[in-house]
Amino acid sequence: PAQICSAFLHILDNAAKAIDGRGTVSVQTRAGGARNVEIRIGDTGTGIEEHVLPEIFEPFFSTRENALGLGLSNAQAIVKAHGGSLNLRTTPGSGTTVIVSLPILASNSLSVPAVAVGR
Repeated sequence: PAQICSAFLHILDNAAKAIDGRGTVSVQTRAGGARNVEIRIGDTGTGIEEHVLPEIFEPFFSTRENALGLGLSNAQAIVKAHGGSLNLRTTPGSGTTVIVSLPILASNSLSVPAVAVGR
């Protein structure tokens, strides 16, 4: 649970920085079928340029000056380690939506191995 919280904090931090103090960050949840939950974190920021997309989840890649570039790569590693997926939809100039899909687990089956992030 703490790792999943960390993943969402990374995603929310990126969304907040993308709007640069102006705009909206939204969080939506919905069933992703019978076995998954889908969490969508969207922003009305600048969006992501198409040429950047292949590198967006790479460690130490950032389009912002003085940024470490670990947020999205760590978030993706955590989500994958928990059996989920992390995807995004973006329109340059209009914003980005990060879509996290996670399996729904019974409360007594939350034993998930720790994952090393930031390598």
